Amino acid sequence: MNKEIKNALFTSLVLVIAVILIYLLYLVRDVIPTIIFGSVIAYVLLPITNFFEKLKLPRSLASFLTLLLFFFLLTLLGYLLIPLIIRELLELAHKIPNLQENITSFFENIGRALNAQVESVFIKNIIANTTSTLQSVILNFITNFAKQIGTKLSNVGSLVISFLLAYFFMKDSKALYRITLRRFDPKFRIKIKHFLDRTNDEMRTYFSTLVIISIIIGFFMGFGSYIVGVKYAVFIGVIDSFLEMLPYVGPTVVFLTG
Repeated sequence: MNKEIKNALFTSLVLVIAVILIYLLYLVRDVIPTIIFGSVIAYVLLPITNFFEKLKLPRSLASFLTLLLFFFLLTLLGYLLIPLIIRELLELAHKIPNLQENITSFFENIGRALNAQVESVFIKNIIANTTSTLQSVILNFITNFAKQIGTKLSNVGSLVISFLLAYFFMKDSKALYRITLRRFDPKFRIKIKHFLDRTNDEMRTYFSTLVIISIIIGFFMGFGSYIVGVKYAVFIGVIDSFLEMLPYVGPTVVFLTG
């Protein structure tokens, strides 16, 4: 009986603690995305910080230079790519009605080649609805782009906090790693350390390879499209680069645009 009471008390205590933790997370729910964003940035940029540290730079300076380099590259890419992408999207949105006629003719030609009874009106309605929706989506995206940028900039406080957290996470990453390991029982500590190190190496290898492949494919798709005179080359390159990170989706887009 005493054992049953102890088990019941222990279960009740665990439930109470879980409820309190969930409630605390609910109270700080607005802060959680900021912390997660800072943690992701720190994890992604940590190898650069480690590289700078190998050059005999202090850890704090290495972390600061890493963030500075990140800001510079982000600003440069935005300055070079965003105006081009918006311009190409505007051109694409205005030319979608012409694409509608070409697509309709394409399906009608297929139907005639296969001697099939094609419901021309039905196909035209489907294509018209699809192209109209696509045109509206593109125009709404362009119209709301500046508004979305303004909304994000209004949350500049959260962004600053995220980057400050990223800085401290990178600067104190080794200490945080040691503190985390000390939370575990000493007899399991070595196994947990090996597991964390192996998982970290595999994740970094996978994602770094994926990013490099995506950038290379996006660059060559955009550059190749530009060389052969395909319109919207920058847009094609950027979309291919991002979607290449998604299994099956990226290669399909590369095939279709190629």
